[in-house]
Amino acid sequence: MTADARRGSRPDPDDPCLAEVVARELRMLRPEVRRDPAALLRDLHPEFHEIGASGRLWDRASVAAVLAPATGPDDTPSRVTAMTATRLAPDLVHLRWDTDEGDRTVHRTSLWRREPGSGEWLLWFHQGTPRTRGTPHTGGTPYPPRTPCRPGTPSAPGTPDGVPPRP
Repeated sequence: MTADARRGSRPDPDDPCLAEVVARELRMLRPEVRRDPAALLRDLHPEFHEIGASGRLWDRASVAAVLAPATGPDDTPSRVTAMTATRLAPDLVHLRWDTDEGDRTVHRTSLWRREPGSGEWLLWFHQGTPRTRGTPHTGGTPYPPRTPCRPGTPSAPGTPDGVPPRP
């Protein structure tokens, strides 16, 4: 894990699940995991799907089949920056971050679901969107401040059900 990833990851210190999901995501970015289909599949939900930075649609089997041979022994992990973790529901975590792969920057997002019974967090959805060089890093309306949701706690202050009012 790069220093940028450690600085950018801001899981709620009172929510160990957010820290676990961030650690699992960062682990999946390591070349030794990407080269090993069994290690990669361990964290992918059976219904996993992805919209790649190329625009291609992927499922669990195709990701594992393509990443292993495409990841070389000398590959280095992508530089991860600005990672945030938000609990959307008791069993659903949203991650958002950027990767810098030298010649391109990609905005990334993942949804992790906790499996009933085992309690294990598995990657259910991922999307990568290339950022065009020369465009501002952010634009439009900034994301609202995140208040991680704990069971029984509203996710948006001042609202009875945790859902922010519509503008």
